[in-house]
Amino acid sequence: MGATLEQKVDSLGDNVKILEKKIDSLVEVIMGTNTRVDGVDKKIDALGVAVDEKINNLALAVATGFEEVYERMDSRFDEVNDQFEQIDQRLDGIETRLGKIEFQIPGVNTKIEEHDLKIRLISTKIGLA
Repeated sequence: MGATLEQKVDSLGDNVKILEKKIDSLVEVIMGTNTRVDGVDKKIDALGVAVDEKINNLALAVATGFEEVYERMDSRFDEVNDQFEQIDQRLDGIETRLGKIEFQIPGVNTKIEEHDLKIRLISTKIGLA
């Protein structure tokens, strides 16, 4: 006939032991997976730190570059401003000299007219005109 109750209990006990071994194996696999996941987490964290550091370095480099460009531009603007001041001084000197020349020209024209009149008189007296 069939198996006795004691045989069934023994068989059930054997099945439980087999299940326990399988569960223990699964626990080991899960623990190994957890260890690997922890390792991956640490690598990801390390990469995150490295990326953050590179981003910070890049930001610092960009800021430094802009600061250097600003300083050079500021310096160049100072040089250009100095050159404009020199040009303004030279133009002031030219205007001063031109003002003197403009003032002297009317007197020169009067003298030329006087000399022209004298030459005509002399030419008339000596018979050239």
